[in-house]
Amino acid sequence: MIYRCLVIVCFFSLSQGFSLEFGNPYLPQIPQQGFWTSEDAWAGATVGYVGEWIHDLNLEVKRPKKGFRKDVNQFETWSHLGELAVNLGQRFQFYGQTGVMKAELCQRPISNTIFEIETKSQFAGGLGARVVLIEWSYVAIGVNANGLVSWMDVDQIEQNKQPALVGNSFIQYKNWQIGGNIGAHLGPALPYVGLSYQSATVKLKDLPKLAGFGFNSNPRKLKSRTHVVVFLGSGLTLQRGFDLNFEVRMIGEIGGSLSADLRF
Repeated sequence: MIYRCLVIVCFFSLSQGFSLEFGNPYLPQIPQQGFWTSEDAWAGATVGYVGEWIHDLNLEVKRPKKGFRKDVNQFETWSHLGELAVNLGQRFQFYGQTGVMKAELCQRPISNTIFEIETKSQFAGGLGARVVLIEWSYVAIGVNANGLVSWMDVDQIEQNKQPALVGNSFIQYKNWQIGGNIGAHLGPALPYVGLSYQSATVKLKDLPKLAGFGFNSNPRKLKSRTHVVVFLGSGLTLQRGFDLNFEVRMIGEIGGSLSADLRF
């Protein structure tokens, strides 16, 4: 049953996409033993990979022109990040991430006009912290706060499927979240569920003047339409040196994540 649930979580993660990962409440403790550190070591370090893809971030236009659509049709991102984390006392984890990110924006401000903007893959970085608040028997409750930023040059713009001038335009992306989760330690599997509050801001800078784009401000700004996100996931630990984690976000945002860690 445990492995069946893990396969289901993995399937939805890969089919729905990746987003800003919240993480497992047991991450400050797993893998339980490093390659060179013992299970009861007070401090340890892990390095890892986080693959993230937001299928739809649920954004809206800030200050749209009168008569123009406020909701953004779709904002999709892909990112590949390396992570370095420090674990303290099997309760606290502080981590940093750096890598690359790419985004695509699709917006239909009025019925007869559609814009599609695609960026290049460029730098992304973030910081975060996790804390195990309560642990008893095979259950743990944790909290997490993290953020990610990126600056991506625009690669192409299309208006009604026709190429438009790109110029020196770029997208500034910021996303942060804070929340809590509860998980269980069931042998090698670590399933969990949680709730987070997130805030995303996207600024479209130095875009050429596009007829019908529907913004009143410059730089043109997008912000979160919904802030509460419900997520579930599961970890898989080999006890020594290595762990995997899958996460799906289904309410408030469509996405998920896949991550892997090595502990020294």
